[in-house]
Amino acid sequence: MAVGALARRSVGIWAVLVWAKSPTGENFGAGCMRHVERKGYRNPMDEALSERNRALLDRYFEMMSTGDPEIGSLLADDARWLAPQSSPVGRVHEGKAAVLELMGSGVGLYDPDVPMQIERTATAATEDHVFIEMTITGRSQQGEPYKNHYVMVFQVRDGLISEVHEHLDTLYAQRVLFDPVGWASPLDAS
Repeated sequence: MAVGALARRSVGIWAVLVWAKSPTGENFGAGCMRHVERKGYRNPMDEALSERNRALLDRYFEMMSTGDPEIGSLLADDARWLAPQSSPVGRVHEGKAAVLELMGSGVGLYDPDVPMQIERTATAATEDHVFIEMTITGRSQQGEPYKNHYVMVFQVRDGLISEVHEHLDTLYAQRVLFDPVGWASPLDAS
């Protein structure tokens, strides 16, 4: 059986197709590329929504960087934040109040004299999601340097953030931020 792979850029997205050829010469998977290839067609409505979603997240990060107390206005009432399960705060935080409480709980982990820096290194948006790769740099409350890489997936509904999935190096965050203040990981429970 022959196996091959093809990467192709179509409509601004890279699609990877893996196919196999049976001993009789029949292709498996090759027809799937038809569904990805759209001959450069772009739906203007999808593009407008993705740009609106990017602008919403630009505003969110601006409000975060200034500590704007109105940041909750960007969240849906039924917003959810999924924090990694190995984190001391790891669970699904449901509702705007719970999400805002989670966001506020991290403030005491950092040295207030050293402003936290958020460098967004990549952003991709669709009509209902924004994916952001970023690095957060700061200093822990105990004076240790902190630099961690995150990928955040934001779901947007009706112009508001409705769900956030947070991905980061949780072991690093545990050792630098949480352990020194006595916040145990659920994985460390005996």
